[in-house]
Order: sequence, then C-alpha cells, then structure tokens
Amino acid sequence: MKKISVLATFVALSAALYAQPKLTYTDHALRSGDVHQTRAVTYCEPLQEGAGQVWDYSGTQITGAVYNEALGEGTAPGNIAVSNDDGVLFNFNVTNTGNEYYGYALKNYSVVYEQPILKTRFPLVYLDQHSGAYGGYVLANNTRHNIEGTYSSTADAYGTLILPNGVVIENALRVKTTEVHKEGNANNQVELTKYLWYAPSLRYPAFVTHIWNTTQGGTFQKTSHVSVEALNYVPAAKENNSPVAASRLSKDVAYKVYPTTVESSTNVTYTLTQPTVVTIKVYDMNGNCQKIIVSAEEQAEGNYEYTYTPTSVGIHIVSFKFGTQPYNAYVVKK
Repeated sequence: MKKISVLATFVALSAALYAQPKLTYTDHALRSGDVHQTRAVTYCEPLQEGAGQVWDYSGTQITGAVYNEALGEGTAPGNIAVSNDDGVLFNFNVTNTGNEYYGYALKNYSVVYEQPILKTRFPLVYLDQHSGAYGGYVLANNTRHNIEGTYSSTADAYGTLILPNGVVIENALRVKTTEVHKEGNANNQVELTKYLWYAPSLRYPAFVTHIWNTTQGGTFQKTSHVSVEALNYVPAAKENNSPVAASRLSKDVAYKVYPTTVESSTNVTYTLTQPTVVTIKVYDMNGNCQKIIVSAEEQAEGNYEYTYTPTSVGIHIVSFKFGTQPYNAYVVKK
C-alpha cells in the first residue's frame, strides 16, 4: 500500500509539473503601453528539446543593466511599435491569430518586410509549428536593395526553467524560431536562431537565447537575456520560491524552504497552529524518494526545523503533506 501511495503521489506531481502550457492572444500578444525589461546574462546553450525538460540556468551570471523595450501605438501596416534603449524601432501588426513582424528602423538604416514574418501564431501549444517566406527591402544611406528569406517557428519543448537567482518556473513552453536570408552577396547566408521560454502567467518571454550564423564566418554572436519580471516570478496559487520568503498556506500552517539554490544544505521549517499529521519527503526529478524527513507523524502546535542535504546535482522536490493537503517546494543543488 505504501508503494502505491508513493507512486500515486509522484504521478499526480508529475502531471502538475508537466501539464502542457499554451500561448494565447489574451495572455501573450504584444500590448501597447507595456514596458518589457530584460538583463543580459552569460550565454546559455539551449539544451534539450522535447516534453518534460529541465533547463537549469541557475549558475549563469547576470552581466547587464536593465534594458527597456517600450510598446506603443504603431502606424500602418503595423499597430504596435516597439522602441528600445538602442534607439531601434520595430514594427508589428498584432491580431487575435498572431504577431506579424514588418521590420525595423535605426537612424539611416531600415528594413521593411512587405511580406512579413509571422512571429507567433495563437493559440500555440507544444509541437505546433509554422513556416513561410518573407521579403522586402533594405534602405541604407540612400541606397535600396531587396531582401528575401524563409522563417520557421516550432514550440519544440516544455518543462521546468530555473533562472539565475534560483527561481523555478514550471510548465514553461519553449519556442524555437529561425530566420534565414542572403546578405551582401549571394554567397553569404545569414541565419538567426532564437529560443524563447514563456512562463504561464508572464506575457513576454522569461528567457531568450540568440544565435547568429553566416555561411562565410560561422557563428559570430551568441547572447542570452532574462526578463526582469521573471526574476521576481511567483506562480499563481503556488508557494513563493524566493530564497528567504515564507509561504502562508492557511490559518493553521506556514512553511519555508531556504535557500532554494544550494551547494550543501537547505533548511526546511514550518509552523503549526494546531496538532497536525505531517509528512515531508524529498524526491528527485525521476520520482525517486531521496529522503523521508517526517513520516506521517502527528505533531503538536509549534515551530519545526530540519536540515536537508541533497546528494546529487539538480532539482529536488520537497513534498509536504499537512493533514490531507499536499504542497511542494523546490531546491536546486549546484
């Protein structure tokens, strides 16, 4: 019976962790009046694709100041204009079926896509994909030349995203996009690949990795950025996973696990305001029980504290059960 109970608990936990996310027009379309802020981090490889992935970027370093992208009303053919701290103005047309990209302008240089790129299609779920051709012209120093290429977009993965400050985002959907065109001469092909991770309750990407390649020079630039909003992410109806923050569960119990990113041990503490049967177990991401901290023990009102030392690198799930109510917290061992 105990084995069945453990299996059932983990199956339920796995379903909660990897319920497939969806991007919708209501929650993820570009929106006039917003300011999307990001910070540069050391470059992060995109890692695996597929279902139920774990992308652990907790060890990467934030290297840049806050970078702003302001969204305002656009002009035809777009309805959204995005301006950034570098003085670049991007032009989008947003409908309830997708975000269309019409090009950008910077001082004496501009790119106009008369045949736009469909950046995002709504709704979007895992394994959805679309592709097409784009074309237009480049204006630079009073000269004009045509540009044409192909693009593709695939929701290639979903899972758990761990950010540089240890914030854990469940059910993150990753979208891979590519844009390929000729530049300068017919022998020089430029390819831009982006990986964008979306959180369920954040409108704009939580994390982005860019890779630029050319047929003449190979890979010439790789960058990664994290959303400022994502660094302070608290999922709806979930515990706050910030390193020192407590989670108030009800009038009868509160708990905290800190720090959430560790090299050695973490503290598991909670307060009971009435006698409660308590179970605390720690699982790895494969569902293996690593530690039983408390096993179905009736505990009196009071404060309790335990220390847990993860034995392996990666995510560890601290599974609480206070009475009949289950709750989960996460610890990342570096």
